[in-house]
Amino acid sequence: MAASHHHPATTYDYYLVLDFEATCDEVTKIDPTEIIEFPVVLLNSKTLKTDDTFHFYVQPTVNPILTQFCTELTGIRQDQVDGQPKLPDVMKAFHQWLEKHNLLESRLSFCFVTCGDWDLKTALPKQCRHLGLEVPSYFRKWVNIKKAFQKIFNLRKAPRGMMSMLRSWVWRTKAVITVEPMTLKTSRKFS
Repeated sequence: MAASHHHPATTYDYYLVLDFEATCDEVTKIDPTEIIEFPVVLLNSKTLKTDDTFHFYVQPTVNPILTQFCTELTGIRQDQVDGQPKLPDVMKAFHQWLEKHNLLESRLSFCFVTCGDWDLKTALPKQCRHLGLEVPSYFRKWVNIKKAFQKIFNLRKAPRGMMSMLRSWVWRTKAVITVEPMTLKTSRKFS
């Protein structure tokens, strides 16, 4: 089954905001890239509050030493991944986390939210293929927030990243943003 990320307007009980970080280098192509951070925020669609977070650093196995470029780009240091679980164990822990929140029961619906398609269309499937793992079906549907943003604001091109979307959103709505750990509060300026 091919990954899909285009869905009709649907209301989900939860949005799982996911943003992998992976091994990389500025000069040499690293193949396969390996997920080194597996963070997910469980966002309740009714309250728009974070109900829980799942976070693991992941020990890479093919290229276990992070490049200086990777550390500079992601902010993840070698000592943060050394001795951490490998991807198969993190995926098992994530599955258990989904079960803990009853998200695998048919009465609750959820959808992943990513900033681009890379995380779930490329990174996870490619690494799972390399490891001989099956990608669980729940990873095969997601909302690319860049495309949703493009559609909402009727833009010709999708924004390049999160900062681009935030700048555009602030400019278009004249919103004031206050960022606190794990929350994004907004208020509208009226002039």
